[in-house]
Amino acid sequence: KLPPSFFPTLPSNIKSYLTQRGIMIPQCWTRKRAHNVIRGQFTAPGCRDWAALCLMNDSIFTLVFPQGDTVKPFKLAKEKVNKWESGFLSGNLSYNCVITVLEKESIRKRYEFTKNNIYGYDDLIVRDDYDLEDISEIDHQGIYDEYIGLAASVHFIRNTRNYIWQIDCSKLGYDETSLKKLVSTIDKVFGPGHNKTLELFVPRMDSLLLPPKFFRHLPPQIASVLDRWKILIPQDSEGGCARNYICGELKQKGQKDWAVLCYKDGLIYITIFWNGSSSDTSLINIKPAESSAYFPSTNKEATFDRSIEITSENEIRELIPQFNQNKNSIGLSPIHQGITDWDSDDAGYVFYYFKGIWLVPAVLGND
Repeated sequence: KLPPSFFPTLPSNIKSYLTQRGIMIPQCWTRKRAHNVIRGQFTAPGCRDWAALCLMNDSIFTLVFPQGDTVKPFKLAKEKVNKWESGFLSGNLSYNCVITVLEKESIRKRYEFTKNNIYGYDDLIVRDDYDLEDISEIDHQGIYDEYIGLAASVHFIRNTRNYIWQIDCSKLGYDETSLKKLVSTIDKVFGPGHNKTLELFVPRMDSLLLPPKFFRHLPPQIASVLDRWKILIPQDSEGGCARNYICGELKQKGQKDWAVLCYKDGLIYITIFWNGSSSDTSLINIKPAESSAYFPSTNKEATFDRSIEITSENEIRELIPQFNQNKNSIGLSPIHQGITDWDSDDAGYVFYYFKGIWLVPAVLGND
C-alpha cells in the first residue's frame, strides 16, 4: 500500500483529502508499477475526473472526484478489506484489487453480455443495479473494478447515479471444466481469444509463485503445513486456472492422496501427502528451479513451465514396457493411478508407486 503523496500526477487537493483521512492506495500483486489512481471521463463526456482505490481502516473502496473536486466524491463498492487481501508476494501482504479506465464501447459490450448471456450459471453470482433505457446512454467512460481470481465489476456513473453490474466467480473454482465453460460463453460475445476471462483466475505473468492459501480446494491441514514449511506453488506463466495440486489414488485403490508441486530455496519438487495426511509424506523428482523454467533474454525473471496431473491406470498399463526396464517393476499390474510431471522440455515423466517405492519414470513425448 502506498501513500497518496507517492503519485506525482494526482492533484494536490485530492492528495490532501486522502491524506487527512488516513487513506492509502492498495497495490495488487499482478502489477509491477504503482497503480490504482486513474483519470478519465467518469461522470460525463469531456470531464476530467479522478478515481482512486482507497484503503481505510478495515474497508476498501473506490472514490471518484468529479472534475477533481473533493467536495462530494462518489464512493463505490465498499467492502471489507480481508476479502480482497492476499499474500501472493513472498513475505509481503498484497491485494487483489485493480481499477482501470473502461471505454464506452467496452462498457456497452459488457452491459449486453451481462444482460443477455450470463444468466443460467449455477456457480456464478451476478449482481446488477441498472435500468438503462437505451444503450446510447453509455456515452462516456467507466471504471473496471477487478478482483483477481474472484470477481469483476463495471461502474458507470450517469446523472449522479452509479450503475453497476458484476460477475462474481468466487464459487466457480479453478478447475479446467469451469474455466472452459466460462471462456466459451464470453467468446460468443467478445470473440475468440478474449483473455480477460483468464485474468479472473490466474493472469499471465513473467513469474508466478502462489502461496498454499490461494488454493481453496486444497485440504486445510495440507495448506497449513506447506505454509509452515514456506512452500510456494509455481504456476504456468501463460495464465489460466490455478494448478499444480492434484488428488488421486496414488498408493492404492480407494485411497485419496494429494500431490503438490513445490518451490523452495531454488528447488522444485513434488510432495505427496498420503491419504491427505500432513505427517505422512513423500518427495519425488527434486530439481533445481532453473531446469523447470525459461529465462527470456530480455529480462532476468523466469517463466515457469512445469505442471503435474493424474495418470490413469490405462495410461500406466501402456507404459509397462518402459517401467519393465527396472527390476523393481517385476509383476507390475497397474490397479491405481500415477503422476505425470510435465517439464519445460515438453517431456512428461510418469511416476508410479509400486511395492513401497516410486518406479523410475517412464517418458511421454518430447516434441
